Amino acid sequence: MSKTLEVTTVPIGVLRPHPQNPRLGNVSGLVDSLRVHGQYKPIVISSDDVVIAGNHTYYAALELGYQDMSVVRLDFPYDDPRAVKIMLVDNRSSDLSRYDNSELVSLLQYLEDDLIGTGYDGETLDDLMALLDEQTTQPLVLDGAGDRNVTTLPNLQEKMEKYQAMGRRMIVLDYSQEEYAKVTQQFERLRLKYKVVSNAEAVRALLDEVVNV
Repeated sequence: MSKTLEVTTVPIGVLRPHPQNPRLGNVSGLVDSLRVHGQYKPIVISSDDVVIAGNHTYYAALELGYQDMSVVRLDFPYDDPRAVKIMLVDNRSSDLSRYDNSELVSLLQYLEDDLIGTGYDGETLDDLMALLDEQTTQPLVLDGAGDRNVTTLPNLQEKMEKYQAMGRRMIVLDYSQEEYAKVTQQFERLRLKYKVVSNAEAVRALLDEVVNV
């Protein structure tokens, strides 16, 4: 029989972040979430008051001046293997998750301009919509193997005009049919690595990393 979880409230001053948490989270996004919604789910702490799951929510709460937090307390200390496993799976399960981008865009459009506290903004929504367009575009048609004179995407001009109207610019990448499948897989790995949802964000993150090396 599963154990019933008991949610309690503790002073934030008694809590400590996990010293070996490998996850680098977006604290600023969580600050916005806490400011708009408050704490809507408890964090998980060890028997010795170390945060096991919810470290970045804890940091965000500190930044906002929280006096206490809702927690679920484990029966073992933070260096117990069971606590380490819980911390790792809490992080890893997010890495392995994927989105139905069509449903995600529908939800964001439903909220219209009120995206504060969602972790998304208008620019990200535009990138998601561009990604959906990209995923539904037919593969490029080539005149011959390795021929760089590929046919123009039917909606390329429309996209360019849309981005120009928003004061933004496009970079178009051109690949042969043989390269296209490999590059598509590479983009997927990059999106997972940088935890982003569009190819544009993945390229930007990669460029930032290379330039800053």
